[in-house]
Amino acid sequence: MTRRVAARLALLVLATAPAVARAEPIEGLAAIVGDDVILVSEVQERAAPALARLAQEQSAFLRDQTMREILSQQLDVMIDELLVEQEAERLMLSVTEEEVDRAIEGIKQRNGWDDLALENQIARRGQTLEQYRRETRIEVLKYKVLSVRLRGRLRTDDAEVRRVYRQIVRSSRSGDTFEAAQVLIRVPDGASAIEVQRLEERAEAVARRAREGEDFAQLARDFSDDPATAAAGGSLGTLRHGDLPASLDDELVLLDVGGVAGPVRGPEGFYVLKLVAGNITGVRSFEEARRGIENQLMEQMMQRQEDVFLANLRRKTHIERRLR
Repeated sequence: MTRRVAARLALLVLATAPAVARAEPIEGLAAIVGDDVILVSEVQERAAPALARLAQEQSAFLRDQTMREILSQQLDVMIDELLVEQEAERLMLSVTEEEVDRAIEGIKQRNGWDDLALENQIARRGQTLEQYRRETRIEVLKYKVLSVRLRGRLRTDDAEVRRVYRQIVRSSRSGDTFEAAQVLIRVPDGASAIEVQRLEERAEAVARRAREGEDFAQLARDFSDDPATAAAGGSLGTLRHGDLPASLDDELVLLDVGGVAGPVRGPEGFYVLKLVAGNITGVRSFEEARRGIENQLMEQMMQRQEDVFLANLRRKTHIERRLR
């Protein structure tokens, strides 16, 4: 018997039962969710691993109290899952076995697991493979429903994607040592907006020439307003990330050897920077990493929206909890 048929039979029993009997919970019925039901036996089956661990508790009172809490929490999870399935049915969405397979492969890859490691993880949770696949199917279905319902409302911001990429690169290269050089175009205190713009354009011209392959040391000697480094071809010596002001280091951390950054606004004006030498940890380029970061940010946004979405489904669906 399907849940929906069972639910309608249960509701029919309620409708035809005497008024006094209606106040009593139907034996074996944990909850009515719209046109569907959740049975107590289903809740107990899903909660079995946690209930098995509870058997170690010596106090009968605590054991009974904790058992009720476990069953109540499991019922909440199952109600949410059923709400998602009902919404998916309305949207004519489904999940294939191939999609479940791909989701599980993704979980294995993200965690560095092989088949045996996955089996061990499932066993630690007290689940069978079938139960784990069912749980994964619900997660994929939830993602699909949220994607449809929130389509057009969630967008990844390019600046946020670049900020996350910078964090990833900084984490990878935090221990690198390197040699860097600079050309400083100084901005005097009290400079007018027009003067600042003129100086920025001068710095942009220097950066362009550096990227086109002109000798950076000579550019520093010819154009830098920092006498101490200009005489040495702009050299800043050997550095570690964090030695320079954050605005400058944030640009240097993204460079490979020979790369040029800037102009960057820093403490004294506009800086053109070059990574001259160093043992630099290799990372994927921004364009190579962009899609993965965007997906990660989208998942985070969807997770934040999930509670709101489920609360809305609960409000618009008739739900009766009968498990005590």
